Amino acid sequence: MRDSNFVDVIVEARTGQLAATMANAHAEAAIAYVSELRGCTAKAAVTFLTEQLQTAQAELEAAQSARRPRQTQRKRAECPAARRTIT
Repeated sequence: MRDSNFVDVIVEARTGQLAATMANAHAEAAIAYVSELRGCTAKAAVTFLTEQLQTAQAELEAAQSARRPRQTQRKRAECPAARRTIT
């Protein structure tokens, strides 16, 4: 089963106790391996998303900075008081 915590282990040994010990050791190793893989995948996802967020924030800040001067010019042009000169 994919994405499950089940591991099938079949062991043949001279005694039942030895077979159980070997099967449990293999199952524990498999579980540790899968847990490590999941941890690495989660860390990689966090790193990727953090980088994407930083890039998006930088792009947003650049767009906002580029837009500010145009907004100021537009406001001055639309305001009748800004067109008048005081003498």
